Amino acid sequence: MAESNEPLTSLRFTGAEAAVLFVHGFASSGTSSGRFLGALAEEPALTGWDLHALGYSTGMSPDVRGIWEADPSISTLSTFLRSALSLAPLDSYGSLAIIAHSMGGLVVQRALLDDPGLADQVSHLFFFGTPSAGLRIARWGGFLKSQVSDMAEGGPFIEELRSGWDASFGERRPFRFLTVAGDRDAFVPPSSSLAPFPRECQVVVPGNHVELVDVRDRTSMSVRVVTGAVSDSAMPGGPWNAARVALASSEHDVVIRELLPHVAELDEPHLVDLALALDCAGRRQEAIDLLREHARESDTDALGTLAGRLKRAWADSGRAADGAAALELYAGCLEIAEG
Repeated sequence: MAESNEPLTSLRFTGAEAAVLFVHGFASSGTSSGRFLGALAEEPALTGWDLHALGYSTGMSPDVRGIWEADPSISTLSTFLRSALSLAPLDSYGSLAIIAHSMGGLVVQRALLDDPGLADQVSHLFFFGTPSAGLRIARWGGFLKSQVSDMAEGGPFIEELRSGWDASFGERRPFRFLTVAGDRDAFVPPSSSLAPFPRECQVVVPGNHVELVDVRDRTSMSVRVVTGAVSDSAMPGGPWNAARVALASSEHDVVIRELLPHVAELDEPHLVDLALALDCAGRRQEAIDLLREHARESDTDALGTLAGRLKRAWADSGRAADGAAALELYAGCLEIAEG
């Protein structure tokens, strides 16, 4: 999808009855939205859906409070979103699946609360790495930008947003809703992206704050979350995605209970999840044995996790054999990666 000065860009526009709309996050460009929509365009299940992305003004330039704002506040952006949805071509769709990344999810939440009728047009809603409970770091940078100030944990914007959402959509929602966290998202922790919503709405996928939407192709788990929900098929990761959510919430016993009975069926990410949960639960040797038995020679993440458990075992016990085994595994992973 080419860059455009227009706020709405389209990857596929056929006049269909349904469309996907991607709303990007703070200080983002159209790169991630273009790749995500490009991956969705490859998915046969979404052939009948048009694909659009909505841009808006956001960046790192500071505001000068009381004089001028480099970028509009989140409340102003929510009005901008509502305006765009009331105009062609977005107003013609009977169903909209909205994918919002990071701050974009706050924009969408505010728009839905300000215009209850908008929820009737939304069939699916996905938040990827959205700081729905706010960000602690935003308390310190809020004086620089109104957008950052709005995202402050415990601030008036977030508090009003949460109380309004719970009142309007806490128990009954007219749309299919999922909130998605990256398992390595250090910018928006699960306590902010996942915790404000019910467990059945929570999903965890591989990646940091950028990677969870900056996807490679339609096989990426983030893309499969969307296509699975829109096509009403089983969630990616099967019944074990709940274990990834629990791991992000540090509920190691839940992860072990969900994954250990299926250890022979697990893919590499879930095998790593199980090993880490066992280690954190004080069952390190069991984690080591499990990885040695089930990790394949090409599973660099699993082998790296095994090396990490052995390194910690060596640090605790001083056994030279554990240290040597860890070093050999790390070297092997490096060789595979370089190849």
